[in-house]
Amino acid sequence: MSWLYSHRTVYGALMRLLYGRHLSARLAAASAEVPAGCDVIEVCSGDGRLYRDYLRHKPVRYEALDLSPQFVGWMAEHGINARIFDVRSEALPSADVIIMLSSLYQFQPEAASVVERMVEAARVRVIITEPIRNLSESRNPVLRFVARRLTETRSDAFGQDIHR
Repeated sequence: MSWLYSHRTVYGALMRLLYGRHLSARLAAASAEVPAGCDVIEVCSGDGRLYRDYLRHKPVRYEALDLSPQFVGWMAEHGINARIFDVRSEALPSADVIIMLSSLYQFQPEAASVVERMVEAARVRVIITEPIRNLSESRNPVLRFVARRLTETRSDAFGQDIHR
């Protein structure tokens, strides 16, 4: 896993840099689609910003699922229901709403099966956001290389990239 997913402050700063003024609008739009009183699972929750800034005061039951032990540990220490979870190999728990924000690109070329599993597990709706332009698919080879390394996750203990 990339060092980016070990440093919450660096991760947050990079998200702010990548999305700029649109970051808050994207999170607010996703939050607006979450009905009050429902069970919510956020897959690839990162540092839990959606919950911290938008869902915490909404009457929902929230669970963050993420592969980063550092992010999950930090969220748990701050009272957020979070656990380590690998969406590639674990069965998604059922929930009213399942959310994935800006992470689907990491599952190429198996993204369709991830979406299918999310749809099967969701009782009400699935919310997925992805940027129109993703730096990991840039035509610039240097930018593409850096973006892929910064957002790298591993598919198994042998360290194979899921980007390929």
